[in-house]
Order: sequence, then C-alpha cells, then structure tokens
Amino acid sequence: MSTTPSTIKPAYTVVGTAAVPMPLQRFDYSVSLVVLTRDSWLYRLAVLEEFYQLGFSEVLCIETAPLKYVPNEVLERLPGLRLMILSQPCTVGEKINLAAAELTGESFLVLWDDQKLPEAGLHTKVNKLWQETRALLLVPELRDTEGREIPGVLVPSLDQNRLRVLALPNEDEHGSTLFPQDLSGLYNREMFLRSGGFDPEIQETYWQKVDWGTRCHLWGEQLLISRVFRLDLRLPVAAEDQSAGSGSLRFYLKNLALRYTGDHAVLPWSRFPLYWRHSGSTFFGCLSDFRNVRAWVHRNRYRFKADAKMLVERW
Repeated sequence: MSTTPSTIKPAYTVVGTAAVPMPLQRFDYSVSLVVLTRDSWLYRLAVLEEFYQLGFSEVLCIETAPLKYVPNEVLERLPGLRLMILSQPCTVGEKINLAAAELTGESFLVLWDDQKLPEAGLHTKVNKLWQETRALLLVPELRDTEGREIPGVLVPSLDQNRLRVLALPNEDEHGSTLFPQDLSGLYNREMFLRSGGFDPEIQETYWQKVDWGTRCHLWGEQLLISRVFRLDLRLPVAAEDQSAGSGSLRFYLKNLALRYTGDHAVLPWSRFPLYWRHSGSTFFGCLSDFRNVRAWVHRNRYRFKADAKMLVERW
C-alpha cells in the first residue's frame, strides 16, 4: 500500500460553456448541480433534461470516455450544460474533487442519474436549513424504488482498533451522520475544498467515504442528514463492498491511529508495529508509508479538534 498523496489528477475535457444562462434561477444563493452516472447511457438525455429544468446555476455531468452518444446533440438541446469527460475511469471521490474545482457556485448538489428529487428542485425547507446552518454537507434521506426509507444515519463506534458503523433510520428533523451514504448531498464548495476532498489514494469507495467523513468530524465540521431533504431511487442499488483492504489501512493511519493532545493531533510511533503486522507489506515499505502519513498529520495537526475515541464518546 502506498500512502504517498497522488499529485497526478485524472485527465479530462470539459465540453460546453457555463457562460450560457441556465433557464431558471430558483435559489437565493448559487447552487451548482453535479450529475454522477451509473444508469444506462440510453436514458442520459431524458435525465439531464429533467435536472436541467430544476433551477440550478450550472449543471456539470461527469462521464468517462468513450461516450456512446454525441455530446453536441445534448449540448444543443440543453445550452449551459457542461460535460466533464474523463479519459479513463477513476474513483467516485476523485470525480467529486474534480467537479468541485471546476464549478463556480457557492454550493453544489451531487446527484446520481438514477436518483430523483421528489419536487421541482430543492424543497424550501432545505434551502432555509442550508442557509441557517454552517454545515459542510447536508445529506438527503434516501428512499428505495418502493418508497421505503433506507437507513442513513451512520453512527460510529470503536471495537478495539476497528471502526464499526451502524446505520439507523432518521427519526429527527436533522442530525449528524458520519458520512454521506452514496455521496449524494448538498456540499458547501469552499469548505469541501478546504477539507482536502476525497483521498485519491483510497480506491475502495466505501473506505474513501469513511475516511473523508471521519476526517471532517475530527476537524470539527458538521455533516447533517435531514428528513426534509429527500431523494428517490429510480433503480435498485447493488450492495457495497465494505471488506478490509489497503484503503482501510490508510483510513486507520489517518484517523484511528491518531492521538489528540490538548490542541493538536499526533501519530505516535507506537502505532507502527500494529500497522506493520496487518499491512502484509515489507518493513521498509510500511515504514515509508507510516512516515508519509505522520508528516501529513503533522502538517494538519492544529486542524484536528478530537481523536476517534473522543469523537465516539461525544456522538
């Protein structure tokens, strides 16, 4: 496992222009829309047309080459829409990182192309809550194809050196959640960029989400889930792989292995033997990885407001 941060961003091309005014502006603040794709390309135009009419300041759809449709035909139908076309596949977190850097709005909403807002745009209560809170992210309540709530309040617990995440139904109007269940939600763009975004060195989507969400909480940020914010799924979603791997080890070093010492965090050398024992790598490879993460923790030491044990105790 390499924990050296990647400096090579995935190559991409953006087609379309944001200079063309979008058809409607329904918000008192600038909200961009990021569309992630996992449904068939055959329905792409119909879905984008539906999203296009919802009143966002800009719409950016992320695709991976080669496209199976002609982009100019879509752009002519939907002026102001932009397509970010990746030259090769990358993680979902990396796609959101790239989109956040490309957008201009104060906030951005991430939706999948198989999700649907139940009303024409964001509910007025969502807008009100978003403007009143200083949350980094507002997470929607998800409903399956039968209209049933998918438990989305994700609560952390510790079992020795392992993180356990319990998924509960949302019983309050809004409350904290450890991370966004499928990465959809309303993000504060500036705060997201300050968080460093999703770790491109973690290839497993589950551990990429856990790492980012835990880090945000350890840095004192708010990730809220709200009953007034709802998304409906058009299609069933496959179960997610949560098995341990290189991503879980990197997550452990960056989050669980830390100790908070009054006003900053440290990664003690005493954590190295346990990490080496579980890594399956060579001694010198593990030592290099450990040093890299330890340097990252040192650079960000004053951003931490707690360690994992304190976070769970305060939850």
